[in-house]
Amino acid sequence: MKLILGLTIGMAFGAILQLGGASQYRKILGTLLLKDLGVLKLILMSIAVGTVGIYALDLVDMANLSIKPNRPDNAILCLFSPRPRIMFLQVTP
Repeated sequence: MKLILGLTIGMAFGAILQLGGASQYRKILGTLLLKDLGVLKLILMSIAVGTVGIYALDLVDMANLSIKPNRPDNAILCLFSPRPRIMFLQVTP
């Protein structure tokens, strides 16, 4: 059920971005040049709606927003590793 809900929400989100013109070259260029702020408004609105949606799903126990515990020795090992990301992925339980 959760996977179907996630797929449906993701498809709706992508369709809204597509209909809003977030994939058009001219709109993106206008946003980068600060001439057309439509894409920026669309992105900010989607972040706001997504945030409210995640908290709403958490309230009805369809999402889990708990932070996973971390061991302090993992952070120390990551600091002295030549490849910190790989070391963190290997040590994390």
